[in-house]
Amino acid sequence: MKEAIRILACAAILGSAILTGCEKTDINSRKGEVIRFSAVSEGAPSTKTAYGSDQDGYQIINWSVNDTIRIWSDNATHRYGDDQHWADYYITGFTNDGHLSTATLATEQLFNTDNDNENNTANGLVWGEEATCQFWGIYPSKKDGPITIAENGAVEATLPSAFTLTTSGTKTDNDISYKVCAPDMNYAFMTAYQKVENAPAKVNIEFAPAFTAFEVYLSSSDEEFSVKSIGIEGTGVAGRYTMTAGNLSTVAVAAGSGAVTYSNEDSPVAVTPTSGLNVTFFTIPVTNTGMISLRVVTTEGPAVLKFKQKDSSDPYSFQAGQKYRIHLLKMGGRWQILFGDDMTVEPWDETATGEGGSTELIVE
Repeated sequence: MKEAIRILACAAILGSAILTGCEKTDINSRKGEVIRFSAVSEGAPSTKTAYGSDQDGYQIINWSVNDTIRIWSDNATHRYGDDQHWADYYITGFTNDGHLSTATLATEQLFNTDNDNENNTANGLVWGEEATCQFWGIYPSKKDGPITIAENGAVEATLPSAFTLTTSGTKTDNDISYKVCAPDMNYAFMTAYQKVENAPAKVNIEFAPAFTAFEVYLSSSDEEFSVKSIGIEGTGVAGRYTMTAGNLSTVAVAAGSGAVTYSNEDSPVAVTPTSGLNVTFFTIPVTNTGMISLRVVTTEGPAVLKFKQKDSSDPYSFQAGQKYRIHLLKMGGRWQILFGDDMTVEPWDETATGEGGSTELIVE
């Protein structure tokens, strides 16, 4: 027997606003000079990005000092690379303004002396003879990392399908305290594209997420449950995919997996009416045509919720590169997941998603 329920899911776009107004000069006067970059992201002690606060309908993605990015160019070359068209840069600092996080960058110091930066002979990409330059970027840049970039911004990335369900810290939402299973931000892939003319004094390269995120808030309606695993299911939600940096419309799934799952058979996480579980999933950034579902397995058994269009049997289409929050999910009985205590129907946030209506889920 199937029971229809409804759920609130607020979307916050994880994009990048374009900055303009670069100073330009004649390309010949810049030939051989180091290219100066700043990296812009929209929504930390370690070397990875971190989620910040919400601003103006955006979930900020903050840079952290020592984050590393790779920038590839068609006409700029590495000063010491013999026709090498890419260079790695690390973040020395960043500032936040509204929903933008802007980083200052420096190059790896493999060949530099103390005076190289002042003399414009630093390691990294330098201007060539062509007036037009294109730049593509990826985050993170690591040797043998899960995301790579090649000529003309060709990106290949892999999102894992299996993680350990562990919690660290808590957050409060709708008066419920949630244990947080935080995502690994090393898989919060971002890419960028920028085209410039006549060697501007600085190139602002704007990074946007190359993943779709689902943040789930789960608790109990009456009794205690122990969660062994929780996952997002759908065709090609994880695995290997390709794209052109800065263009989500080019994403193609190369070797997909049907689920992204956090599990812990040995140490299930208890959820009660006042203490829940908060989990964030990163999935391949494609707008789904098939069904996306949430599967929760407890010590009492599994429950599956299908995300469907309102008043339709069609799956709801989650837009690539956005973050969706699913609040007030409550376990109730062995086979049910409810929305809140009173089954309240809530609308989509029109300012965040651009459309009205509500999401219907089916409990199997």
